[in-house]
Amino acid sequence: MWEPTKTEKYGAAVHNFHDWPGDLKGALRLDVGDTVHILERCEGWLRGFCTKNRNALGIFPASYIHLKPFRVENEGSRELVIPVEDAVVQEAAAVLREWGQIWKDMFVVSYAMCAMMEGHVCGESCHVCHDGRTCLW
Repeated sequence: MWEPTKTEKYGAAVHNFHDWPGDLKGALRLDVGDTVHILERCEGWLRGFCTKNRNALGIFPASYIHLKPFRVENEGSRELVIPVEDAVVQEAAAVLREWGQIWKDMFVVSYAMCAMMEGHVCGESCHVCHDGRTCLW
């Protein structure tokens, strides 16, 4: 049974939560570093939303979240959870999350482009060298 949280209200994802069992409905997709506002707890699971998208409410494993210090304003249905970390720490974490997403996007695009180019350029003339690299002969 889901119970409202009192001491667990704010945390950061320490693991990606993308792939879940097919029968799990209402899961919230999380990337490492995403901050979450936690609303309820039930047997090792939490329900809440990612602070970068407050409209996406879902569930996620409690073990994937590192709890962080916070204070609450306007308790109840209009509660506001405010992190109490130093402003410099908050800014550094936000910048690292942003850079991480940029690098991830660049790698995924670059990797896909390399694979596509390798298929077009190499065709039958590609061979795998003894050290695992692709060589043109």
